Amino acid sequence: GIMPDCGSCGEVEFINFDRGNFTTNHVPERFITHEEVYNTNRNPMEYGIVHPLMGENEDTLVGQIGYGTGSLMNSDNHAMTWCRNFDGGRSFTTVIGHSWAFTMEEWYRQMILKAIQSTAGVEYANCVTYKEVMAILAQAAAEGEVGAADNEYLAQQLADAKAAHDAGDYQGAISS
Repeated sequence: GIMPDCGSCGEVEFINFDRGNFTTNHVPERFITHEEVYNTNRNPMEYGIVHPLMGENEDTLVGQIGYGTGSLMNSDNHAMTWCRNFDGGRSFTTVIGHSWAFTMEEWYRQMILKAIQSTAGVEYANCVTYKEVMAILAQAAAEGEVGAADNEYLAQQLADAKAAHDAGDYQGAISS
């Protein structure tokens, strides 16, 4: 499970959480690759502050050299690539790409190029989060722009989308 050029890489399955996003619309829904995956001490998906784009299937790592449930330290569902809106701009973050071999992968090069285009404002990529939409909805309701029944309906749609995403039903979340 370890390659000399990649420290402590393992065979890992990546999952494309948002195939409709400009930055990841060319990336397969699921694929296996050789990569050293990071676990952050905080999962930005759980905080609701990022729009998750790609994640890992941690079950594919357990049992490989250097990987076990104790060393993973994150929830089973966390992003490896995400974007977010802030202060009128957006950011794109990926923790994928430890091996030089990724620079030869067309999906990776396209993802990085599209991320640059998106963050530069040349192309649009949806980086909205559930928290952002809930805040917009709450403000619209408070200002009388959305009626009580519509607010309740839309809040339920958002809750359904978040529940679908948290359950791993990414297409269901997108359609909601």
